[in-house]
Amino acid sequence: MGLLDPPSTEDAIAILDDLARWRLKQWGFVVIRGTYSSQPKWDKFIRLAQEDARDYFEQRRMLDLYDKMAWTVIEDGAALDGASLEVAQNKFFEWLDGNEGKKDMEGSVFAEEGVVYRGPRYRFFLFVDDESLESVVDEVKAREPGGYVVKVVAEGPTEGKWQEGEEGEEGEEE
Repeated sequence: MGLLDPPSTEDAIAILDDLARWRLKQWGFVVIRGTYSSQPKWDKFIRLAQEDARDYFEQRRMLDLYDKMAWTVIEDGAALDGASLEVAQNKFFEWLDGNEGKKDMEGSVFAEEGVVYRGPRYRFFLFVDDESLESVVDEVKAREPGGYVVKVVAEGPTEGKWQEGEEGEEGEEE
């Protein structure tokens, strides 16, 4: 791609296709806050994530798709401050199986009886712990090789349980 070539819209178009195919009104990840050491840093983290996403879609002239992106953040300082992935996973399942998760899926194929597969929004979540937070909001760390650290956690393949897998398998922390 040359310097003046427009950015690729391939990923964005795939999201649009998924929205139509699965009859979704919104898309995006659920974010679980696992650190409560600094509200200003947390606010900066969320602001930077939203700005980065907006810039991505603005460059592709697809802001309508950004507007359909849901920023669902699960916060519970008493239960999640310094929490393990297992505790965060349980919180995600509570959201997914509770009224908010069910309302979020309303009208989509994932709300239909007997549907086993669920799209990425209902199978993955982002877990932001101290390491993740600092890697984004600390300007020195953000420039280090390897860039940002955010943990994407995936549902394991057995009976709705979460599993930590070996490299490359579902359930792996990335």
